[in-house]
Amino acid sequence: MKVLWFSPTPSLYGKNTVHHNGGGWVASLEQILRDTPGVELGVAFEHYKKCFKAIESGVSYYPISENNQAFKKILRKVGVGNECTAILDQAKKIIGDFDPDIIHVFGSESCFGQLSRLTEVPVLIHMQGSLPAYANARFPPGYNKFDYIRACRGNPFLLYRLLSNDRTFLRRAHREVGILRNCRHFMGRTEWDRVITSIYNPTATYDYCAEALRAEFVTKASNWETKPTKEIRLVSTLSGPLYKGVDLVLKTAKILNEELGREVHWKVFGVSSALLQEAKVGVRAEDLGIRFSGVVSSEVVREALLAADAYIHPSYIDNSPNSLCEAQALGVPVVATDVGGVSTLIQRDVTGYLVPANDPFMMAWRIIHLKDDEKISRLFSQKSKSIARRRHAADQIRKDLIGIYEKYRQRT
Repeated sequence: MKVLWFSPTPSLYGKNTVHHNGGGWVASLEQILRDTPGVELGVAFEHYKKCFKAIESGVSYYPISENNQAFKKILRKVGVGNECTAILDQAKKIIGDFDPDIIHVFGSESCFGQLSRLTEVPVLIHMQGSLPAYANARFPPGYNKFDYIRACRGNPFLLYRLLSNDRTFLRRAHREVGILRNCRHFMGRTEWDRVITSIYNPTATYDYCAEALRAEFVTKASNWETKPTKEIRLVSTLSGPLYKGVDLVLKTAKILNEELGREVHWKVFGVSSALLQEAKVGVRAEDLGIRFSGVVSSEVVREALLAADAYIHPSYIDNSPNSLCEAQALGVPVVATDVGGVSTLIQRDVTGYLVPANDPFMMAWRIIHLKDDEKISRLFSQKSKSIARRRHAADQIRKDLIGIYEKYRQRT
C-alpha cells in the first residue's frame, strides 16, 4: 500500500530543525509507520529547499518551495494572488509521481485539504484544530484589534504585520469551511473535532486514531512524583496567539500570589514574552514568579514537567494539545480549561481538573488543591498516566491507522 502524506512540517526529512514544544506529532507518527511491512510512505511539505524528490530511509520526501519566493510572499501579504495555486499545482505533480493508494492530509486548514476536489485518489483529512472555531475565540475577553496598537509599541511595520496576520487567519478559516464541506473522509481523536466535521459535513465518514507523542514522554519517560516543597511549581507549554491563554496564566498567578499568599515558580515554554498581556493585566510576569522560556528541546520540557507540581493548560480554545498529553503520559497532574476537545483527554475530577475558560479564580483554587492534597495528586497522576500511555501506545496507533487506510483503499 502506497500512502502519501501532505504535512505541515518536514517530519523526519533531512536534519529537520522545526521544533514544536507540544508537537513533533507528524515526525512521531512517521517513526511509527515508516518501518511497517507492506507500507510505502511519501511525505510532501512546504520547504525552503528547491528539490522535487529525495529518498531517505525508504521514504520519498517532496519539498514544496513554490511559495517561498520573497516577491510572492509580498504579493500575498497585500492580498494579491492565491497562496494555494502554486502549491496545488506541485501537489498534483507529486501525486502523479508517487501514485498513491491513499492521501493523508494533516490539518483541515491548509491548501492541501483542497486536493479532495482535484484527484480521484481517496483523501483522508486528519483533524488537528479548526480555524473557524479558533476564529470565534481568537480574542480573550477584553481584547480586540485595537490592542494590536499597544502590542506594536509604535512600530508601524509590526502593526501592519499583526493586522495582516489576522486577516490571513480569517481568510484561512473561511477556506477551511469549504474544505470541510467537500472532503468525504476525516479522522481525529476528540469528540470536539468529530462534532466540527459533522456540523459542516454530516455525510462524511469519521474515524478515531490517537495522536503519536514524542518518545521522550512515552517510551523513554520517567515517572512523576509529588514534591515536598513549599513553593508551587507549575509548567505550561503555549504558543503566540492570544487565544492560547497567556493572560490567564498572569491572572491566575496574581491570585495565587496576592490573594492566597503562595509563592509560585511557573515555567512557560513556547513563548518568550507577553508584553501586551502584562500591560492589560497590569502586572509583570517576573514579579509573579513566571518565567517565559521560549522554544526549547523536548528533554528540557520533560525535566521541567517531572520537577513540577502540575501542568496547566489555559487555552480559550483547543482540540487535543499534545503538551497536555505529554504531561499526562509522565503522570503529571493537570489543570486545564474545559474548551474544545480537552474534555476528551481529561475525565473531570478523576484524571485532572477542568475549569471554565477565563476563570483564574477556579484555576488558582484547583492548583492549591493539587499542591496541598498529596492523595489527590497521586490519584490523578496514576490514573492519567495509565490512560495516556494506553491511548498513545505506538502499536495501537499503527494498528488503527493501517486499519483506516485499508478501509478507504478498499473503496477505490
